Amino acid sequence: MQVDKYKDSWDEYPELGDFDVVFDPFFDLHLEKAIKQLNTGGRYITCGYKNQHQDFRDEFDIFNKNDLHSIMLKVMINNMSIIGNCIGTWDDLKNSLDTFNPDTFIIPIDSQYYIEEGNEFIEKTYNNNGRLGKAVLKYKK
Repeated sequence: MQVDKYKDSWDEYPELGDFDVVFDPFFDLHLEKAIKQLNTGGRYITCGYKNQHQDFRDEFDIFNKNDLHSIMLKVMINNMSIIGNCIGTWDDLKNSLDTFNPDTFIIPIDSQYYIEEGNEFIEKTYNNNGRLGKAVLKYKK
């Protein structure tokens, strides 16, 4: 097997720089590399892991070992947060859709932004804990 065939995307795009937030569906594949890309005070959010079942493993996984010591040292020194977020099961989604009533379920809107105000939308959505309701991004005026 060729190792360079699996060149890491973090290494492929160094111009991307560092991030305040990383959303990652597979902590077992990306955690250590993602933590290295976070700014001080950054947040790493994950909702699952690839190797949750033995049938999902492949030969490439032997090259993706996370070093817990290195990860935790970086997280503590830089005041980062690691957040696990369970998005639920198929039944959770089905039950939510079955009980949804558009006449009674009203989502409060905190603010609205047009696509040209994308930075403000991202800031309000992910970095403003004090908002009351959702920030909405409109694609057309």
